[in-house]
Amino acid sequence: MVPEFLLQIKDFISQPWPWWVAGPMIALIMFLLLWFGKEFGISANFRVMCAADGAGDFADFFKFDWQSQGWNLMVALGAMFGGYLAAHYFLSADGDIAHISQATVESLKGIGFQYEQGEVPLVP
Repeated sequence: MVPEFLLQIKDFISQPWPWWVAGPMIALIMFLLLWFGKEFGISANFRVMCAADGAGDFADFFKFDWQSQGWNLMVALGAMFGGYLAAHYFLSADGDIAHISQATVESLKGIGFQYEQGEVPLVP
């Protein structure tokens, strides 16, 4: 029922990716937003929501064209929707959300982190 190319995309993005992929992707998005003159930040959505709810009547900070920031609200909603999809449809076969490689565990232990399987690593 699901097209084959969608299954291939799901399989591709479900594979472990190198740790260094996130930084360049975030930088690319930030440079594109700067290029197009957009402000970005999840916390900026609080200002937009307050302005939409009438906070401009009480503080000048909220007196701006909040409707022009609708795209930013869509990014926040997309992040929440993406988190939902990842948590419900992209789990590993045994139900774990993320696997930490043994090499990473050993590297963290080597610099003083204490890590036990299934727990959050503690900073020394």
